[in-house]
Amino acid sequence: MSTALALSEWPARIGLERGQNVLLAVDVTRLAWKHRHAGAAKVPGLLLDAFRVALGPEATVLVPAFNHDLQDGERYDPDRTGPITGTLAAIACKHPGFQRTRHPLHSFAVAGGAQDRFMALDDASSFSLDSPFALMHELAFTVVAIDLDFDHAFSYFHHVEELERVPYRQWRDYAIDYGSVGDHERRPFKLFAKRWGYANRLRDLRPLLEAA
Repeated sequence: MSTALALSEWPARIGLERGQNVLLAVDVTRLAWKHRHAGAAKVPGLLLDAFRVALGPEATVLVPAFNHDLQDGERYDPDRTGPITGTLAAIACKHPGFQRTRHPLHSFAVAGGAQDRFMALDDASSFSLDSPFALMHELAFTVVAIDLDFDHAFSYFHHVEELERVPYRQWRDYAIDYGSVGDHERRPFKLFAKRWGYANRLRDLRPLLEAA
């Protein structure tokens, strides 16, 4: 069986249906190794296309394309700054069917039916009611994680933390040099960031979420 054909079966094997909105969080290392003889470099693009075709044009596919390592005062070009969330994100940001949302710390590569709605979002906060995470809730997205543990696949949890104003987080302001070469400006952003000494262990919530 060809790599493209094998990957095309994944959405159905996972149990997804046509029209279903999906956030796709994948470490492609093991997949690329498995299909190395057919060309490992092709695997991320083939996986993206497999989900887009199987779910249909009315569905929306998101891939986390984060740069949450950015510091106050640093430069961010949405067209040139590569995401730190892996190969799938890097390929998605260059894929002709995807566009990259606006927030410098927590952007997404987005394709499909709600692409225009995601691209219109431009809030200063990563996780606010006007963020992609809120739209994910409105559109009933399903998180599909492949070869990623729960802590790294479920960033949506931080949206809930901001809405609930949890006491172990606090506001952090950023001024980012935002834009392309010759057309950039200093823009304010903010993050409801963890206080020093705290860490999330989302895997402890997995049994509760699976039972919900």
